[in-house]
Amino acid sequence: MFFREKKTRKTRVVQLVENRRDSEGKVRQRVVVSLGGCLVPDEHRKRVAAELSRRMAGYEQLLSEEPIIEYWVGRVIEHMEEAGSLPPAARREVPTWPTCAARSAICSTSTKPSCFTI
Repeated sequence: MFFREKKTRKTRVVQLVENRRDSEGKVRQRVVVSLGGCLVPDEHRKRVAAELSRRMAGYEQLLSEEPIIEYWVGRVIEHMEEAGSLPPAARREVPTWPTCAARSAICSTSTKPSCFTI
């Protein structure tokens, strides 16, 4: 899985995309969920996509990811639940945006990403 950013006339849209091979062996891409204008930070996209792949396959890590990665995975899973594209194996409690003390430890910004309301 990977994140793809598409540009429309006025805005940018982020999509979570999955690669699969069809019966003829050709690679096909399937949009798992469109996140709209919610932009997962570039520096975290690869790790968030990898963790989402694991969870959709039903696997969990013994050691948890960094809080910011867990946060973004949780937000994408919320979007997938709303869209109805989340397999049952991936369902898990979604972390909330950390309080002020924890927030400064996980990212440089002190504000919650604007695309999510909690």
